[in-house]
Amino acid sequence: MNLLVTGGTGFIGKELLKHLTTCSITLLTRDEQTARQTLHHTDCGNIRYVNSLSDFDDLNEFDAIINLAGEPIADKRWSEAQKKRICESRWKTTETLVELIHASNEPPTVFISGSVGRLLR
Repeated sequence: MNLLVTGGTGFIGKELLKHLTTCSITLLTRDEQTARQTLHHTDCGNIRYVNSLSDFDDLNEFDAIINLAGEPIADKRWSEAQKKRICESRWKTTETLVELIHASNEPPTVFISGSVGRLLR
C-alpha cells in the first residue's frame, strides 16, 4: 500500500508509523533532517520525505492519505494568536489535500484526517 502521511513526526504520527512498516510511505515534513532524526528507529527504508504538497499535481500514486498535520496543540499556551495558528495550520493542509484529490483521475480511496478543514467540497 502506498500512503501519503502528513504530521508523521507528531505525537500520534510517530506511533502510527511504527505499525506501517510494510507500507510505502511518503511523509510530508517541514524539516527533513529533523524528521529523519525523529523517525530513525521507525524508518525501515520505506519512507520518502517531501517538503511540500506543491511537489504534486495530483495524488494518483497513493492508495490512502493519513492527514495528521498541524501546529502542535500541547506545547504552548492557547492565546488567541496560538489558536489561530493551530486552526490555520490544519485548514491549509487539509484544503490543499482536497484540491489535489479533486485534481486526481484515480484519487486515493481512503482519506483519514485528524485535522479539520474549513471547506471540504
